[in-house]
Amino acid sequence: MNYKIKDLCEITSSRRIFAKEYTKEGIPFFRSQEIIELSTKGKTTPKIFISNKRYNEILSNGLNVPSKGDILMSAIGANRGYPWNVSFDKFYFKDGNVIWLRNFTKQCNSKYLTYALSTSKNINMLQTASEHSAQGAITLDLIKNIEIYLPSINIQQHIVNTISFLLLKFL
Repeated sequence: MNYKIKDLCEITSSRRIFAKEYTKEGIPFFRSQEIIELSTKGKTTPKIFISNKRYNEILSNGLNVPSKGDILMSAIGANRGYPWNVSFDKFYFKDGNVIWLRNFTKQCNSKYLTYALSTSKNINMLQTASEHSAQGAITLDLIKNIEIYLPSINIQQHIVNTISFLLLKFL
C-alpha cells in the first residue's frame, strides 16, 4: 500500500545554530555534507562542533535532538536527497540544510523507509522535483507528499534484515 511520508512520521528540521556558536571541539555539528557522507559511506569526520553547554541548553529548553532510528536527509546542493538512518546519539545539525524525519507510526520501520528513500529512483525524483527552486533545495512540503510503498511491518523487518545482512557480507 502507498503512503505519503507525512502520514508515517513527523517532518521537521532543527533549531537554528549560528556560525558564531561553532567551536573547535564538543558536540559534532553536521551539515548536508556530513549527512551525505554518513548516508553513502557510513562514516564522517566532524569538522564543526557546538559546545556541550549549547547542546545542553537545547535539551533543557525542551527541544528535541536526533536519536537512533530517526532519519536525516540532505536538503540542498547537487547531492540533495540522501537519507541517513541515525545510528548514534549526541550530535546536532544545521537547520534548513537537513530534513529530519522522526516519531514514526507503528506501521513504519524507519530503516525500511531509509532504504526506500535511498533507491536511485527516489533520489533522482527528489533531485528533479527540487530543481525548480532557486538553490535546488528539497522542501519540507515536497518530502511530506512523497509516496512510498509500505508492506506490512513484518515484511518491512524482513527486508531490513536481508539488506543489513547483505551489506555486512559484501561491504
